[in-house]
Amino acid sequence: MLLPNRDAYVRRIEGLVPFANLVKVSQKDLSWLFPDESSDEVARHWLGARADLIVVRIGDRGAIGYARSSTIHFSAVPIEVADTVDAGDAFTAGLLAHLTGKGLLSKPALATLSGHQLMGALTYANRVAVLACTKIGASPPPADELADKG
Repeated sequence: MLLPNRDAYVRRIEGLVPFANLVKVSQKDLSWLFPDESSDEVARHWLGARADLIVVRIGDRGAIGYARSSTIHFSAVPIEVADTVDAGDAFTAGLLAHLTGKGLLSKPALATLSGHQLMGALTYANRVAVLACTKIGASPPPADELADKG
């Protein structure tokens, strides 16, 4: 309802992707944007457009990371959920924090991201999202809950 003209929005997104090094999107959003294409097809197209890392969040099923060297599917661990209001933002914050902390949030580093590095980033991002989902409201976990784990 917020975006009544899907075609115009698709054109806008497609115009922005070539300027991005990293794209994080939900599978739900991709299904709305590109109903006739799989997430895999869209992610590979975006890698070809210039982006170096595409991360597709698939809700409580985890995430898929598409890098130039590998594709990693990270399965989420089932938890008792208190609230999902902050899950996507917490996941993205965790992803960016991990990549930054490991010196991987640059064009050259993202372009050569290994499968091992990608798995580490997805694992950490998921941990942040999981911890956020165990609390009511938009409440990302404090750094001390994540220390020495990513």
